[in-house]
Amino acid sequence: MTEPLGADAGAAATAGGRPLLRFENVTKRFGAYTAIDRLSIDIRQGEMFALLGPSGCGKSTLLRLAAGFERPDEGRILLDGQDMADTPPHLRPINMMFQSYALFPHMTVAGNIAFGLKQDGLPRAVIAERVAEAVALLRLEGLEKRRPDQLSGGQRQRVALARALVKRPKVLLLDEPLGALDKKLRDEMQAELAALQRRLGATFVIVTHDQQEALSLADRLAVMDRGRVAQIGRPGEVYERPASVYVASFMGDVNLLEGTVARADAGGLQVDCGAAGYVRVTQPKACEIGGRVWIAVRPEKLSLERARPEDMTLNAVRGTVEAISYHGPTSLVSVRTGDGLLLRSAAVHGAADASTPAVGETVWLTWAPATGVLLDH
Repeated sequence: MTEPLGADAGAAATAGGRPLLRFENVTKRFGAYTAIDRLSIDIRQGEMFALLGPSGCGKSTLLRLAAGFERPDEGRILLDGQDMADTPPHLRPINMMFQSYALFPHMTVAGNIAFGLKQDGLPRAVIAERVAEAVALLRLEGLEKRRPDQLSGGQRQRVALARALVKRPKVLLLDEPLGALDKKLRDEMQAELAALQRRLGATFVIVTHDQQEALSLADRLAVMDRGRVAQIGRPGEVYERPASVYVASFMGDVNLLEGTVARADAGGLQVDCGAAGYVRVTQPKACEIGGRVWIAVRPEKLSLERARPEDMTLNAVRGTVEAISYHGPTSLVSVRTGDGLLLRSAAVHGAADASTPAVGETVWLTWAPATGVLLDH
């Protein structure tokens, strides 16, 4: 009997969370274009790590470098402490699942799953055992003899996962694995993928441009910008405390207020934000009086009021409702101030939607000083 699928990865995950896959000052150029620019990331054993960013930021190139399909121009890529520079792709204990799934159309489900094992020359009995194990793990029972064109999108995705996992890689690389699915199925497969990764204790590195996907799946994530890491951390940390205007803007809807530091005391800062007036921020941050800063406030942190609040500790801005975008349990309400500033609030619907104002109505937007994030770039 062979060890269960994922046994090696699961055991490794208990080794204290040490870095398993390490990028050290990696640079990759394509002619005059720099796709990866002196990038360093440590990915730990047993974690779901997401590379997040817009098209062209270098995230897929980084996956191809890890898999061995590209070679870095500078820097090192280490797996479990070993430099991978001279290890060809087929000898690396790393498997990659492509966005298109890349299933062989002429092969059955079982044939697709077994392909890599046959290439490695494993005995028939071992191949049959591992394929059966993968079929059970990915809930593909009864589909073994079907071909890819006889499967649904979710089934094809599970076959591609089974084929990648059956070789028991130390790291599984997933390049936009859910991008071809509709939203409902994508949400379902996100939950399945997360449950599978936890069950195996394996190391998954997932590339995505979908912020919600990264937030819901990842233990940690790296937001990339033009081949560099803009911020790395746990999803809640990156979303709630972005390190820059770029990260704040990329990680979902955000209100950005630009202003000048007017006053600093033990309670925080007062920032002159022009149309928004003086905005208070309690986040501790060393700033010079007169310095230019940005304040990021998520729409869900802003409350809508029909009258100015009595609590004078709150930040408050008056404006007119310009548009309402319905999103089921919430609506995104756009409010235009008299000076032309546009702010957005995520309003949660009440039993009779009495809390949501109408277009053209005058309202106050309020938020606590502690909910604003101070950014200096």
